[in-house]
Amino acid sequence: HRLVFDPSSVRIEVSAMYMARTDCPSVFRMEAILLDSTRQREIRRRSTAALVAPADFWERASIVFEPTGGAHHVVMVVYGKDGSFWRGQFGSKVANCSVRILCAEDELEQIVIPDGERGGGNQRDGVVANRARQRREIMQQDPIDWVRSHVFDILLPFALIVFCWLMSPK
Repeated sequence: HRLVFDPSSVRIEVSAMYMARTDCPSVFRMEAILLDSTRQREIRRRSTAALVAPADFWERASIVFEPTGGAHHVVMVVYGKDGSFWRGQFGSKVANCSVRILCAEDELEQIVIPDGERGGGNQRDGVVANRARQRREIMQQDPIDWVRSHVFDILLPFALIVFCWLMSPK
């Protein structure tokens, strides 16, 4: 959903931390793609070179886009390949993937949409909001009432575990 008033007018940084496994060398590559408001047309694409991942510390890779007309969505793609060609897909370890708006702190009020005014949420946003509402309702209940209403849900798994343990051959 929209987080800034005019996405095409801001500097954007796409970044990730990467590191190799200690027992296997690997390479890392990251790609960032700017899409239009329909998510159908690619506006700009940039990528890092294949970077050798260090094994003893986290390294940061980033791609910066200057304001780009028509850009509304950012897609980040991370690639990795281990140097031992083991069975499976063991690439570099990746953490702290982020998309950030680069601006001075005093510019944020003109760029970022306040939480209450954000629109364009998707179905997942509704699910998350519903779960948060359910958690608030549970927290407002009396704990004893909650236990009484969920005693079957709580005790059944334990009863099954004890039953299986008692029935297992010794």
